Amino acid sequence: MPSLESHTIASQVKLVQSVDDGRAAADPFKLPASLRSQVDLNGAALGATDAAALKTESVRTGKSGEARDVLARILGLLRDGYRGIRGLRSDVIPDWLRMEVFAAYGWTGGLLGTFSHPRILSLARTGVADHSQINPAFRYPDELVAELSKALTLYDGLEADANTGPREAAIQERNLKLKAAETTLSRVRFFYCSASDDTDCTKELSKIGFQPRRARRSPEVVAEEAKKRQERRDERLAKKQQREEDKQTKIANRHNRAAQNALSKVFPAAAAGNVEGGTSPRPSASAPQTPIAAAGDVELSA
Repeated sequence: MPSLESHTIASQVKLVQSVDDGRAAADPFKLPASLRSQVDLNGAALGATDAAALKTESVRTGKSGEARDVLARILGLLRDGYRGIRGLRSDVIPDWLRMEVFAAYGWTGGLLGTFSHPRILSLARTGVADHSQINPAFRYPDELVAELSKALTLYDGLEADANTGPREAAIQERNLKLKAAETTLSRVRFFYCSASDDTDCTKELSKIGFQPRRARRSPEVVAEEAKKRQERRDERLAKKQQREEDKQTKIANRHNRAAQNALSKVFPAAAAGNVEGGTSPRPSASAPQTPIAAAGDVELSA
């Protein structure tokens, strides 16, 4: 299928063609006939090879799906072979010999384990290998070995068709045309640079998908931009300091209110600022105090 790179280059080729079609013959950026012909040729070739690669991709997808089905069938046959060895009666085969048979067929430790793609293929190829050293009564059945061999042959053919063959050839051809289109676009960019005194800084490059180079700035412009950046930094710093001051002010006000509330709970009359309910005001420290006479000092009048 078309790659991201080929799609990007094909889109840029179409952009170059569209912009060049709108230019007048006297336009200095009008492509020469030979260069424009090369652009058209490379664009058409890249589109054709992309289409061919897309067709082979559908074939690859189908072959890959069929190969996965065959792989699942191989796994089922392997499980049958494992159960056959495991199902032999203990009075027919001792445990040590059973483990030896398991090891010969790739069942490490006599366990099924985890079935990954490479392990399934490894167990299958081990299963169809020569096991003449094992007692025929303990081997995989001949029918199972024949089915394994047939499934492996089918799988190998499908895998080869999915990853090589027409698809590989189509991708290689597409890559060659992609390289040619990239070279032609480089020639177009060079022509645009040579058609103006601005060279690679010309804004016309942006019209065909290329980034113009930034022109060198004068020291005055650089200094002015640096001054503006510093002003923006100072402004941000001043705003930050103002926010911090406002935050501290809010905290101080909150503490003052909390202190006033606590004082009002201890001295409600003082907090209220007047006397209510017949309660006498607290005597002032400067007011004269009349001493209270002791019990023995009271004079009784006749």
